[in-house]
Amino acid sequence: MELSEKILKTLNFSVAIALFPVECCIFVFLSCDTMRKIAILLLAMLAVCTGDAYGQRRKKVVKKPKPEVIEETPQEKLFKSMVGNTAKVMFIDSLIVDRSDFLSHIPLSAEAGMMIAYNELFDKQGQDSSVVYANEFGTTCYYSEAQNDSTRHLYTIDKLGKSWSQPRQLKELGSGMEMANYPFLMTDGVTLYFSAKGEESLGGYDIFMTRYDAEGTRFYTPENYGLPFNSAANEYFLAIDDYAQLGYLVSDRYQPEGKVCIYIFEPTKSRNSFEADDISDEQLNSFARLEHIKDTWKFGNRAEVLARYRNQSTQQRQAVKEEDVAFVVNDATTYHALSDFKSPEARQLFSEYLAAKSSLQKTEDALEKQRQSFNSLPISQRQSQRAKILQTERNIRQTHIGLNNMAKRIRQLENKQQ
Repeated sequence: MELSEKILKTLNFSVAIALFPVECCIFVFLSCDTMRKIAILLLAMLAVCTGDAYGQRRKKVVKKPKPEVIEETPQEKLFKSMVGNTAKVMFIDSLIVDRSDFLSHIPLSAEAGMMIAYNELFDKQGQDSSVVYANEFGTTCYYSEAQNDSTRHLYTIDKLGKSWSQPRQLKELGSGMEMANYPFLMTDGVTLYFSAKGEESLGGYDIFMTRYDAEGTRFYTPENYGLPFNSAANEYFLAIDDYAQLGYLVSDRYQPEGKVCIYIFEPTKSRNSFEADDISDEQLNSFARLEHIKDTWKFGNRAEVLARYRNQSTQQRQAVKEEDVAFVVNDATTYHALSDFKSPEARQLFSEYLAAKSSLQKTEDALEKQRQSFNSLPISQRQSQRAKILQTERNIRQTHIGLNNMAKRIRQLENKQQ
């Protein structure tokens, strides 16, 4: 017997009506054969529908969420573009100090110039934290000044006789340098380093470098000084002392709040990269981030450069030894030690004052030798030598004026503490 006939025989009429009430009404008027065929067709359709629904439930696939794509920041992209040109530099040592007075821990030679607090040079009161760079003779200065829009820009002034020229803003540096500060001009009178927040910064303050175009009487567009000198942290100051052949980088990378690290390095005549070195990407990134300065010691003679740095530091300390200190503050007070100064600003300025005096003494000694040898020179050389002597005499006079102004400012600061 066929399956359909068995199903029909087992189903009574009442069940058929319960399952198919509408269809049963039609069954009454149809023949048995017709009803049998219709019933078979309905049961087949019911089986197909039920099977499809069941199959769909089993085959339902849960879509996995797409992995989140983390886009690189502009700073990360900039780092990747710079890492291939990371400079190969030997960092001989480092020193962690308070950010507020890191300049006092950098033993610049007098020939490299001096760093003076803005308020001290311009005899102004306030909380301006900018720093002024003055050349060896104190006749040219570069400094940062706050603007009304809370940004900072660099300016330069020259001493003309007994007075300063009108400040000139270095607008050629571009509007992208929003917080320019800590300028340092090398002894070549051309290369200028400074710190700034800009569109080309890796993060926070970066060190930028530019050069002076004598023909155009302006500086070229500055460039980011690159790796490992810059990082995602703040780099505040970079100075290269040509006379002592030492470089100093001040950064707060890897440091707690309020502290900075002074990295001492050996300057190179040209920028050398790792292009020809067989090193891994991991090693290159480590050099770029300056993770371990010990790894850079193989790039030069560390012992020789370290000895030079220690000698430079010793010379600066000797310039401020207690037995050399004899500074009249007023008619009733004379200081004989740096610890006598109550004002931190006055103490820092006095250190710079002594360094400037030491440099002046060297210049005066050199002038005396020029004078003594003048008469023994051929007549053809005397004219050029005379011009050099006259220029040196003018510089010495200007230096004396600068030293007198510094001493006056030191006394003013200390007398306020009395």
